[in-house]
Amino acid sequence: MAKSQNETIKENSDEQTAIAELFEQLFEISHTLNTNKVLIDKINNTQDQVIKKGMIDPESQKSLISYYETAEQEAAKQEEIIRKALESIYEIRNIRHQKVKSLLQSQRSSTFLKLLQITATRMPVWFPKNDEQPPPLCGAIEPLPSYVAKSGDLVTALVKQSGEERWIVAEAVEFKNGKYEVEDIDVKEVNRNFTLEKKYVKPLPLMRANPIICPDALFSCNTFDIIEVQSKQQ
Repeated sequence: MAKSQNETIKENSDEQTAIAELFEQLFEISHTLNTNKVLIDKINNTQDQVIKKGMIDPESQKSLISYYETAEQEAAKQEEIIRKALESIYEIRNIRHQKVKSLLQSQRSSTFLKLLQITATRMPVWFPKNDEQPPPLCGAIEPLPSYVAKSGDLVTALVKQSGEERWIVAEAVEFKNGKYEVEDIDVKEVNRNFTLEKKYVKPLPLMRANPIICPDALFSCNTFDIIEVQSKQQ
């Protein structure tokens, strides 16, 4: 019981720390927005003067180059702060997800669907840097062949029960000697633990794909049916 209380205290402490960091990052974002607004106003005013003159003099050219370089640096700084703020948000969501997950696993009513819904809402959206391509396990992007799901990650697993094969959503417990130990997240099942070869376990996405930025990373219809057929043929 004492261990459980200590874990709860640590979770609450971690959450409060992440929230405090998020507030600081939000203030930083506001500051960089104001700085960028001033720079954009200077750029626009200088460009208006150039248009009125019908030519660009050396002084205006020098000023514009300086403003552009500073604006680019500030934009990069702003992007970095926003990414850190997103990481803090995802960390807070993950901590709260673990709390709800523990609560749901002590119940038997609709646990399966509730846990999937919560997991989907706390999954981070992937945002690229420049022309970066979606990484493995972003949406429908397959993991690398050498990838091993971490303990606690959700996976789909092909298991055999009562002589029949079926897919389940499970949680990876560990990977040892080329095999996964997984636990069915549906607590209504009597036999929830399975030891399976790697080819029968498919890691679920760790990040959501933005449909506008990377539509190729979206799942198509009947994707899981296709995966099931392919796995049975291996």
